[in-house]
Amino acid sequence: MSYHQTFLNRKSKMKEMIKSIPDFPKSGIVFKDIFPLLQNCFGEVIDDLSRKIEKPNEIDYIVGIESRGFIFASALAYKLNKGFIPIRKKGKLPPPTFSEAVIMEYGQSDIEMSIDEIRHVPKKVIIIDDVIATGETMRRAWTLCFRCGYAPVQTLALINIKNANIGEFHFPLKCLFEYKE
Repeated sequence: MSYHQTFLNRKSKMKEMIKSIPDFPKSGIVFKDIFPLLQNCFGEVIDDLSRKIEKPNEIDYIVGIESRGFIFASALAYKLNKGFIPIRKKGKLPPPTFSEAVIMEYGQSDIEMSIDEIRHVPKKVIIIDDVIATGETMRRAWTLCFRCGYAPVQTLALINIKNANIGEFHFPLKCLFEYKE
């Protein structure tokens, strides 16, 4: 069996560990339960995500979006010897912060990021989240990074739900798994 075929078989087995939970957290939503995958293949997931990062030596920080994005961002920051920066729900970070309103598939929320107070040299960041569904949270995170003094260069996600994405992404997005829902 070729290396490529071995890789595809491994990736297929990993994808099977992600469970689809219909009508959670509300009717019409298909929740992706990633925890069986993380219980069995966490190191492989982090290794695979790290290989998706373009020019990792040029990155200063890994930005993670609350809450499951923190899992990947903090592990990648450790693996790559980079700093970790959180984007959280509004009111969870000390000031000064900027916030952005996000309309998601099951409600509206505001996300927030701390301002980089040493803004004379923008620091390059990669933004990571667990699932890209509508894409709105990632778009708002990209904007927040700029507003807070960072220079986002790439985005990563464990899962991209292609048919749920609204509009086009205007930034580089890489993911490990894609679904068409």
